[in-house]
Amino acid sequence: VLLDTHLQVILVNATARRMFGWDSSDIVGANVLYHLPGPVSAELTRPLYKMAAGEGDKEGAEFRIFLTQPNNRTVRVLLTTVLDQYRESIKGIAMTVQDITREVELNEAKSQFISNVSHELRTPLFNIKSFIETLHEYGEDLTQDQRLDFLETANRETDRLTRLVNDVLD
Repeated sequence: VLLDTHLQVILVNATARRMFGWDSSDIVGANVLYHLPGPVSAELTRPLYKMAAGEGDKEGAEFRIFLTQPNNRTVRVLLTTVLDQYRESIKGIAMTVQDITREVELNEAKSQFISNVSHELRTPLFNIKSFIETLHEYGEDLTQDQRLDFLETANRETDRLTRLVNDVLD
């Protein structure tokens, strides 16, 4: 979406029309803030006015916004100033909108996976460490059967840890 310094739409592509539900309306010439979905408008009003006035970051800004209408999705909005040929004054603002819902979902799945794996790996590590520390500190006070039992448990937990690591690698 290309805007002038009064935040009026100069140009809008088909993808932006679809994303914002502008297919049936003629958005060109209108103030973009009156036509954006509520969460997008709320997030971008101040930054757009500041950029149009030449205040703030001349390079642009990036926003991640969660939308619920018409369905749940996450969009990334990049605002970039359009400068004159001498790079002295602002001629407008380019709004680039990307649907990053899938990326956000994959990142969440990755985080959940890492959390589960780290929990699963900590359990055998804790058991191994506990039994070895007990053997180290109290080994002479334990019976031969107790020491063997502790070593068997540590060995079993080591095997379990090896299987878990192999599963993760697979």
